[in-house]
Amino acid sequence: MTMMIQMPAAPVLQKTTFKPAMLALMSVMGISVLAGCQSITGVKKSSSPYLTIEEKTRPVVTAPATPTKIQENGAKRTPLPEYAEPNIQSQRLPSAIPAPRPVQPKVVLRDGSNIPAFSKLMAQAQQQIQANQLNAAEQTLIQAQRMAPQSAAVYARLSEVALKKRQGGNAEAMARKGLMLTSNPRQQHAFWQLILASAELQNNAALAGQARSQIQKLASQF
Repeated sequence: MTMMIQMPAAPVLQKTTFKPAMLALMSVMGISVLAGCQSITGVKKSSSPYLTIEEKTRPVVTAPATPTKIQENGAKRTPLPEYAEPNIQSQRLPSAIPAPRPVQPKVVLRDGSNIPAFSKLMAQAQQQIQANQLNAAEQTLIQAQRMAPQSAAVYARLSEVALKKRQGGNAEAMARKGLMLTSNPRQQHAFWQLILASAELQNNAALAGQARSQIQKLASQF
């Protein structure tokens, strides 16, 4: 008795099992090829499964590397940029302007011309001289001199009182003090006349000659 065993058709099974495997392989290869093409063309799909927006990749720009120097100890040192010195032009300074000379204030003499009390004392001393009250007149003139120490008129009256008292040296001294306080030719002429009288009282010929010369010189100025 002969037994017959029926074998399954191998080619059919291989055909049915090969197609799904090839399809799966081709699908994977197709995705890989598509991904390669996309990366070549510079277009990248979004990784989100819900979006299909395509973004263009930007080229990466790298800055040029700064040259570095290696020191002896192995540390890197970046050289500093070169510094250009500014162009400085020399300019000539203007010449110094000379300072103006200080204006000397006008000296106001305390001659008692604007003091009513001084005028009153001078009038009183004149009356005392005329009345031959020489000591009283001298005291009155001293009070006036303290009130107006730069008055030439006070020294003229004091010199006159000294002449009346026969005090030649005192009369000359008072006349010279008054002479230093005036620049008026007429007043200077009057003081030299007092000096001449004091010189004659002292029997001083040299002083008398000097006084006469000054009197003549000043007389021609007025």
